[in-house]
Amino acid sequence: MVATQPPTGRKTRVRISKSGQVTLPANIRRSLGVDVGDQVDIIMEMDGRVSVKPVPNLTAAEMAGMFGPRPEGIEIEDLIREATHEGMDRRIKRWMK
Repeated sequence: MVATQPPTGRKTRVRISKSGQVTLPANIRRSLGVDVGDQVDIIMEMDGRVSVKPVPNLTAAEMAGMFGPRPEGIEIEDLIREATHEGMDRRIKRWMK
């Protein structure tokens, strides 16, 4: 997620849907460097302005260590594989009920 254009300071008007959703126009998404499925933070400033900031997408390697040191002798890929299998097992068990 890399911003491709500097902010222009131009105003863009968008409509709020019944469900409270706002669609970011393509030029703003490109400027922020975000795409479908990416997350953004919406920040309400003290003066009432609203800011939209992209949330960086972290890779598994970047997330490694966020929850403490990994057990010695275990590779990150093995931990991911194990977590994925456990998650799938839970989903299958729920589905089978």
